[in-house]
Amino acid sequence: MKIFLLDLIARLRRKAKTLLPIAVAAGLLSLLLVLIGLLLQQWLPDTLQHGLQLFAQNDFAANRDQFKAFMLTLGPMPELSFFVLQLLQVLFAPIPGQMVGILGGFLFGFWPSLLLTNGGIALGSWVAMVLSRRFGAPLVRRWVPPAAMKQFDSLINESRVSDFFMIFLLPALPDDAICFIAGLTRLPISQLVLAALIGRLPGLAVLTFAGSQVEGDLALAQQVFAVAMSVALVLWLYDDKMAQLVRKSRSRLPTDDQI
Repeated sequence: MKIFLLDLIARLRRKAKTLLPIAVAAGLLSLLLVLIGLLLQQWLPDTLQHGLQLFAQNDFAANRDQFKAFMLTLGPMPELSFFVLQLLQVLFAPIPGQMVGILGGFLFGFWPSLLLTNGGIALGSWVAMVLSRRFGAPLVRRWVPPAAMKQFDSLINESRVSDFFMIFLLPALPDDAICFIAGLTRLPISQLVLAALIGRLPGLAVLTFAGSQVEGDLALAQQVFAVAMSVALVLWLYDDKMAQLVRKSRSRLPTDDQI
């Protein structure tokens, strides 16, 4: 038992060493994105500004009828409008992703909303990562001091897809800003988008279910979310053991010469 606890503490320290710089950088970038979003907000059409004011109140139960009316003003196809809204909330920080997820469950039900949400977030994450990879690195190197840039390079070069998966999984972290940071790495964007989708899925499912059952009991959804979080945490902490098991299982498979 003692050996297990010591190994667990050592693993937590190693993971935290990788996780903390990304989380701090994401927090700072998130503040910058909020400021940019607030500056751009004044040029938006009145309808969209009204929608942002509804989201800012953070009280879906009291304003659900107004939210429904707002979605209908965006166009004749509310499903398409919701898809675009999910895409934009990844790129435009003042749009709160939690409220959008609840709104989708309320308007379309659990499964249709979850499908639309995943599609919009996948496309939004891909756009954020591509923009960051294309334009972000030159801007960072232009404005960040050399001493800080050395630490930033270490963060970018040593990060793994599994690190970003765990960050996307944790609901308290600014995962939209992390999409931009992930784009600065040399990791394949397709793998990063997949990590964002799988990591966000438990939280998105809970939000969507909450919207579809505004007055219902959320105990089951919370239990599913807790189980998914626990399994993901174990996989993250023991990813090296999981990789060893995968390699061993592959080595036991018959090769073409043996068949």
